[in-house]
Amino acid sequence: MTTVFRPLKKLDQAEVISFVVQISDSKESPGFNWTKEFLESEFLTSSCFVLESQGQIRAFVALKSLAEADEITCLAVRAQEKRQGWGSLILTNLIENRANDAKSHNAEIWLEVHIQNELAQGLYTKFGFKVVGHRKAYYSDGGDAILMSLRLSR
Repeated sequence: MTTVFRPLKKLDQAEVISFVVQISDSKESPGFNWTKEFLESEFLTSSCFVLESQGQIRAFVALKSLAEADEITCLAVRAQEKRQGWGSLILTNLIENRANDAKSHNAEIWLEVHIQNELAQGLYTKFGFKVVGHRKAYYSDGGDAILMSLRLSR
């Protein structure tokens, strides 16, 4: 089975919107607000990547380059594909991509994760992300955000 980490193509956008909005609308994803409009904006303003296997996109990640760091604004795995390693695989590829990108001056990746999203917190911790802050009532459901950061090895 060939798996490819690659930049998002225009032709991928409808498929990504479909499964990411479905995740956002589910009860499993408290406080997420990943709407079609949010994703369309990310496609224009962020570096977006997909993990594709057997002709199907399994995971998606959007990364915004800021002055101080790169920020993961969305990382999503198809609902039916969770706990099968796709999140780890896309995160591994993203970290390697950023660490080896000669054009990127940023040596850190930031993200926010819902305080109730223990699955994601565990994934990020496994990859060396450290808790660096907390935002009270950050999400639409009133849930707090945990701020995490990873220093890249270059």
